[in-house]
Amino acid sequence: MLGFATLAVLAVLAPVRATATASEPPVSREACALLTPAEIRAVGAGAVRNRKPTSVSQGGLAVSQCFFEIEPFASSVSLEVTRRAASNGGSRSPRERWREIFHPDASSRKTAGEPEERAPGLEPVSGVGEEAFWIPNRVGGALYVLQGDVSLRLSVGGKGDAPARRERSKILAQKALEKL
Repeated sequence: MLGFATLAVLAVLAPVRATATASEPPVSREACALLTPAEIRAVGAGAVRNRKPTSVSQGGLAVSQCFFEIEPFASSVSLEVTRRAASNGGSRSPRERWREIFHPDASSRKTAGEPEERAPGLEPVSGVGEEAFWIPNRVGGALYVLQGDVSLRLSVGGKGDAPARRERSKILAQKALEKL
């Protein structure tokens, strides 16, 4: 007879086994599992002192965030992963949310040959994901990446100007996307 604790563990693991095949590892849904301390150090961000995971599910979306605390604190890295919530029930997807944020009313503006307008300061970034944008701010900026039905937001602190931070963010985003 199985104990309650054993049944609880089996109940948690059952969905993972059902979605993974022998040649395909289960997909990690936690942002902290998508970057290693070595990958963060490799872009010059410094040694990870602590990882602070948080997650929330609202509006049909599941958002997992990991704050990688680095000394000095200003060099810290933040990764946010947005997916469809398990209990989505047909609500909007991360891809739809992406369109709302980065291409608002694109369908109504797209008439014959009319270029799409973008928010000021929004910089397209090539070479990562299906589509990516860098949004600069007063302390650096953040890289937003869309891949399939998942979006990432990555912000890297530390030394260097916005282009250097954008490049470090792009490298880390590529590493995270490899693990999705």
